[in-house]
Amino acid sequence: MPKGIYIRIKPVWNKGLIGYRAGVHHTEETKRKISQSHIGIRHTEETKKRLSLFFKGKPMKEETKQKIKETMRKRFVPLTIEEMDRREDLRKIRSSLEYQKWKEAVLIRDGFMCIKCGEDSVSKLTVDHIKSLNWFPQLATEISNGRVLCSLCHLKEKTHGSGSKIPIAITVDI
Repeated sequence: MPKGIYIRIKPVWNKGLIGYRAGVHHTEETKRKISQSHIGIRHTEETKKRLSLFFKGKPMKEETKQKIKETMRKRFVPLTIEEMDRREDLRKIRSSLEYQKWKEAVLIRDGFMCIKCGEDSVSKLTVDHIKSLNWFPQLATEISNGRVLCSLCHLKEKTHGSGSKIPIAITVDI
């Protein structure tokens, strides 16, 4: 069919029709379910750029500003005295000579290789506690509580980074 001869027009049968849900609002329960289903979904970098460009220069409602402030306050809660003391205790453990000897002993025991994948590049190896140092500080230098993992295998461990979920009541005497 040759271009430019025919004029495309919208069909007249749907002129003036609106969507079947137009004007209908979600219930609070439905809104909650939709919100729950979106937890953990992250935008791609391209989507973030598009959203940024879309909202640039547009005024933000006061309610939205308050929500952002509340979220930021929850995210960056100042540390309590107990939490600061606990972190200081863990820092003392990690900087002790006994702890350094423990790391070396575990590396020698496991042959300077990751026990999961066999990686043997010393720069990529970490000595990991099987039972978390945060939960069990009394096992900090127990050789049987250590293992050698490469950085990738260490990140895959379900216990990696679980230090923030520990009880404050644990104290260590050094």
